[in-house]
Amino acid sequence: MLRGAMLAAIFFAMGALSSSAFAQNADVREELETGLIATPKQRAEIFARDKQWEKLGAHARKWTREFPGESEAWRYLGRAHSEQGDAQAAANAFSRAWDLSDKKDFRIIEAVGDSYAGIKEWERAEDAYRAALKLREGRAALWAKLADMLTLRRGPGWRQNAAAALKKTLSFGQYINDYDRWRQYAEVLDAINAPPDEQYLAYRHAVRLKVRDIPAWERLYEIEEVRGNTENVEQIADNLLRLDRQNPIAHLHFGVRALEGGLRSRALEHLNIALQSDELPGPRRSRIYAALGDMHPNPAEALPFYRKAVGSDPSNFAAWEQAIIILRGLGQRKEAQEATEQLLSAERKLKKNGVLSPKDASAVAELPVELP
Repeated sequence: MLRGAMLAAIFFAMGALSSSAFAQNADVREELETGLIATPKQRAEIFARDKQWEKLGAHARKWTREFPGESEAWRYLGRAHSEQGDAQAAANAFSRAWDLSDKKDFRIIEAVGDSYAGIKEWERAEDAYRAALKLREGRAALWAKLADMLTLRRGPGWRQNAAAALKKTLSFGQYINDYDRWRQYAEVLDAINAPPDEQYLAYRHAVRLKVRDIPAWERLYEIEEVRGNTENVEQIADNLLRLDRQNPIAHLHFGVRALEGGLRSRALEHLNIALQSDELPGPRRSRIYAALGDMHPNPAEALPFYRKAVGSDPSNFAAWEQAIIILRGLGQRKEAQEATEQLLSAERKLKKNGVLSPKDASAVAELPVELP
């Protein structure tokens, strides 16, 4: 009995000592909070699961101090910084984690990219996403992130690269109904002058997802004009008019069709509505003025419309030439000669990829005004 009492006293004393040590040991406190004797990684996982970012940060800082060569310690520190909104500190920690790792975990280098994106270091973010894609080519979100970085960085050839990244992004099922991505893809294809067939498919998918996307319908109208799909052009013009009763592209379309059918009054009604729109592009406005010029059998009455056509779009050489013909017919040879010289100069400028302005056609151009 004496021996048993002595053992009990010893164990009691050891228990008291252990309790005191527990109170002073941070690791043990964490174990008490988590409910288990955990490894550093297990503790980190519990803090992350419970979204206790401050505790995760404190734990990860201690972990990196004690084991500075452990990649996982730095990864969790980066996670804590990221969740607390410190992108620069996150970038530093994740980069350290990547350098210490075997460089086979795409999550680390993707997190590096996310952190650099957060501090607007687009080039570093792009490089990180490319490295991540080498490890996980089938991750759709990575292709989307790469496309965004290419667009924000705008380095050499960025549009072509962004188009390729977006095409890959949209090949994944999770993006099939993502209107914003399809619209982004369509606009990039437009900017690189991709084949009309590719542009058509992208814009067509966009309007399927968002029927009231008027600019996309207008672009589809232009694409189908280029492709010569007359039936589709008619259908798209009809859709535009149903979606927007004042749509200038639709009224231009039906105005020209009325002119071709000899319906002068109806043509004027449609064309006048089109001209009243501030959103009507210069080339299309020019087309209307040229059509109105064609309607006037009296050359003197037609001339102002051809002048307005050139003023709206100096590259409308057909209207320019009509104006010169009329000037010669009216005996205004000096002005006709000056307009001819400017026309030849404008043609040379365009061949050199120059941009024309009404100043390049000052001898004939007249700034457009509303139809009376």
